[in-house]
Amino acid sequence: MATIEARHSKSGAISYRAKVRRKGQPPLSHTFPRKTDAQKWATRIESEVFSGKAIPNAKNQQYTIDEALDIYIPDLSRSIKDVDTRAPQLFYWQNKFSGLPLISITAPKIRYARQELLKTRSNATANRYLAALSAFFTFVCNELEWIENNPCQKIRRLSESRGRCRILSDYERTALIRAAQKYQQCPALYPIILIAITTGMRKSEILRLRWEDIKAKYSKIIIKDSKNGEMRSVPLVGPAQNALIQWSKVRPIDQSAMVFPPVRVVSDSTLLTIYKHFKKTLEIAQIKNFRFHDLRHTSASYLAMSGVGLRDISDILGHKTLAMVQRYSHLTDDHKHQSVSKMVAQRFGGMV
Repeated sequence: MATIEARHSKSGAISYRAKVRRKGQPPLSHTFPRKTDAQKWATRIESEVFSGKAIPNAKNQQYTIDEALDIYIPDLSRSIKDVDTRAPQLFYWQNKFSGLPLISITAPKIRYARQELLKTRSNATANRYLAALSAFFTFVCNELEWIENNPCQKIRRLSESRGRCRILSDYERTALIRAAQKYQQCPALYPIILIAITTGMRKSEILRLRWEDIKAKYSKIIIKDSKNGEMRSVPLVGPAQNALIQWSKVRPIDQSAMVFPPVRVVSDSTLLTIYKHFKKTLEIAQIKNFRFHDLRHTSASYLAMSGVGLRDISDILGHKTLAMVQRYSHLTDDHKHQSVSKMVAQRFGGMV
């Protein structure tokens, strides 16, 4: 039997507690801000009790998103590489649903919170936020068994654009490199930018580098722990190689030391991220609408325009499939034309 009880807080707010009594077992109860939600919950629980379906115990009904995240975040940091990206996404949802029992975080509520997110974020970013929440709920369902279903699975993902492909012009490239070379607050930024442009390495891959990963007299970088989980080798040549050789003159003896350790501002003890230093350098170079990850697009585009095939570009950048590098296919058109022209000249040169 189910009952709905109106409850009044000291501030005058009204909430509704639904209670379902089960013979021989402690009652199940849950509190909702709306009476209709309380009635729906009570009806569902009564139906499941009648059908003989196993019902979570009363304690599980009260676990909040805050309690679950206290368990999930430390576990997450041990199992994924992009925890610095995933954690802020989860904290967004925690801010929206803090204090709410997990069972009351429904698909409509999540969808409404996503609409708020879309006021300042793109569809693609909103999809990443939803994916982070979905992974969290899967953990809560499967490993904690605090709820039975993942509400995110009921929400349709948003359509996404083909993806941004902003690259540096020759003028911008020269201006950025000169600005980084003169930027004294973070001397490491100069070799970091050169490595990013010439190798297409991800920012996380560069910042995790250790001296033991630099091989063959600074001509090759071994990426042991890439985003896709596979090891790969990246050639290091030209200005990037020279910059790293110069950088190595002040390196520690320990081979396991970080190549680019975090840098503190000289004027105080503030620890600034590469992102903030990079942003300041962009301002000095007067480059707008550019992100660090666009250095990776720039590298791939330069490779394509130099006649490198998509398969080789994919291998250098560390993609498992060609799908991610198809955006650069149009940049190889001139090279394809030259190749076909060369073949025609050799085989059909005598024909009119």
